[in-house]
Amino acid sequence: MVKAAVIEEGKVDAAFVKSLRRKLQVDQETFAHLLGMKGRTVSRWENEDVSPDVLSVERIVRLKEVADLLLAFKQPASAVNWLRRPQQELEGVPPIDLLGSEYATKVLKKLIQQAAEGTYS
Repeated sequence: MVKAAVIEEGKVDAAFVKSLRRKLQVDQETFAHLLGMKGRTVSRWENEDVSPDVLSVERIVRLKEVADLLLAFKQPASAVNWLRRPQQELEGVPPIDLLGSEYATKVLKKLIQQAAEGTYS
């Protein structure tokens, strides 16, 4: 399971969400789309009206892990575009669609690391 300590300690709070969104340099609507949600939901999280549920927290944490890897060698706009576009290496699936599964996210992270190193296996 995704970093249980992050979930249990409530580290995915309004500041965490806003920080990740700003790191990716996207508005709330785009960030929500990356997570498969509505823009209003992200706004409510950031305004501390509600907290993300457990499944949303897992997806947010996975997005952060993937974003951290991508942003090491891509500009934010390029990273977001890559996440949203179908990728041949992933059998035509947009990488963002893989964040619902921990296993698929591991595969995605391995692919990103290989891309950063300039190798694919």
